[in-house]
Amino acid sequence: MQRPVLLKIYDSGEYFEAPASVLYVKPTGLGLTFREVKPHFRAILQKWILAALNSQPDAPQTPG
Repeated sequence: MQRPVLLKIYDSGEYFEAPASVLYVKPTGLGLTFREVKPHFRAILQKWILAALNSQPDAPQTPG
């Protein structure tokens, strides 16, 4: 059964928020699927993901 949750992640004065459903739960973590992500929060999440990718050693730089 998929349980609805509201995911909120805070970092450096910004936050991401989106309703999601729990797909699975394991001892090592859980899987979520987002049901709807507002454009403002999508932009924040994309910025965080790109920053994480660009901070990896020997990672190709993504266009910004």
